[in-house]
Amino acid sequence: MSRGACRAFAALVCLIMLSFFSGCSGTVERLAVLEGNAAFARGERQRAVAAYLRAGPGPVRDYNLGNAYERLSERDAALALLDAVGIEPGAEAAVAADALYNAGLVLLDAERYDEAIGRLRASLRLAPSRLDAIRALELATEAARTEKARSSSVRSPTGADERAAARELLSVLKELETERFRPSSPSSSGPVPDDH
Repeated sequence: MSRGACRAFAALVCLIMLSFFSGCSGTVERLAVLEGNAAFARGERQRAVAAYLRAGPGPVRDYNLGNAYERLSERDAALALLDAVGIEPGAEAAVAADALYNAGLVLLDAERYDEAIGRLRASLRLAPSRLDAIRALELATEAARTEKARSSSVRSPTGADERAAARELLSVLKELETERFRPSSPSSSGPVPDDH
């Protein structure tokens, strides 16, 4: 085969592959999510956001995008996305549970304890044996109780001590986790889930 024929054949193969992959939007979306996850792991939050946005809408993309927005201190955007994933009917139970757990942590950090309790309970309804969610729910419940006791009584020096103790417990919880947000665990049966 001559050089010109080889080039033409290579171009034809590339064109066929390109048309095949562009027709597989799920593949393109998964690749964009993987690219975003790699950027997120490197600490490149804005690059991760750009990759997730290229992935198109969906629960896995929104979960990852919500986590990236939280790291960029865009709390409201993060909560909107994480909450949407938590109630989305098409979302995998593990992804929804992780989204609700992460939303609960964001709200706990923002001292919005009653809302945090609601998200953490919803997460536990989907994944009842998650120890990290159980512990976070305990912290949120104790913090809410302390906050209510403090607001119903005259401020006392012990109120500040209780608040500091609650913050210290939250700090310990954060240190015990390898990352602030917990990714879902892959299921042992069925197809391999998307990397989220």
